[in-house]
Amino acid sequence: MGEGSERLVSAITVERSEGVCRIQLSRPEKLNALNREMVDALLEVQQSLIEDPEIHVVVLSGQGRGFSAGADLTYISQIYRDPIVARAFLNSLRDVIVNFERLEQPVIGAVHGFVLAGGLELMMGCDIVVAARSTRIGDQHMQRGFIPGGGNTQRIPWRISRVQALDLLLTGRWLTANDALSMGLISRVVDDHDLGTETERIALQLASTSYSALKEVKRLTHLAHATPIAEGLELEIDAVMRYYRDPAFVDALATFTERPR
Repeated sequence: MGEGSERLVSAITVERSEGVCRIQLSRPEKLNALNREMVDALLEVQQSLIEDPEIHVVVLSGQGRGFSAGADLTYISQIYRDPIVARAFLNSLRDVIVNFERLEQPVIGAVHGFVLAGGLELMMGCDIVVAARSTRIGDQHMQRGFIPGGGNTQRIPWRISRVQALDLLLTGRWLTANDALSMGLISRVVDDHDLGTETERIALQLASTSYSALKEVKRLTHLAHATPIAEGLELEIDAVMRYYRDPAFVDALATFTERPR
């Protein structure tokens, strides 16, 4: 696909330029609550990213007062009695988050305002998370008597200690951006007015580097969670040896060795 803006139904907006695909959740009147339309739109754009060699980085953000307040409970109230429809929705929501993890491109989450419940689950699928200072983050499922269905009971304990994870999941307490940073749930905190600028700076920085190296570092880092350290170290060296044959490495090495000292 070429550069430019496009609109996918009314649930998200997508813009591609300079090697970056910028996806924005666009149901601001519903605090970007996740319904079937939005999930399907995200699945569609993810499929297009697999087939788009020009895109090296993805940015995911939300329009309006927050990133996402979670699943659309009005929609859930319409489907929960139908086990086939309800499970299909949860499977699709799971797939959206897993797909962001599995995309070759690094995914940067730019979050602000409310990042709650299913919105937190969506954020957890991002590789780098930049948060505005005023952001409030939490899993409110248990506060409403619900169970997370988008992965929080599995992903949060990967990122933080078990006692911290249980505290968040069982009490539903809200975190500030600085709380989330100190616990390891997000990558960076910036002033609210700097969120767009800082996210764009990171995205363009990544997009300007070797895509071959970029996607290998993401792949290897994700493997580390499920791979014994000895096996992971061998896989890392295998990746480096493959990369030595890549023209991108040859160019990068020449740039370094030929520069004045």
